[in-house]
Amino acid sequence: MNKYKYAMKLRPPGPGCQPMEGLIAISTEESDIGGMHSWGKALYSRELTEEETEHYDMEWIGTYIDGK
Repeated sequence: MNKYKYAMKLRPPGPGCQPMEGLIAISTEESDIGGMHSWGKALYSRELTEEETEHYDMEWIGTYIDGK
């Protein structure tokens, strides 16, 4: 199963702060990713739609392919 990782650009993950469908795990650790501050990260079993990433102020930061 592929896994899709997203950065939280404006707030940490929490209730109502990210889509729930396909959510595997969240991290509330702050970091800087390529010049962008991240308030946390969310890992999904599906790719989020453009509308979801815009609505929740999230940025795709990587896809992990199982077995590779």
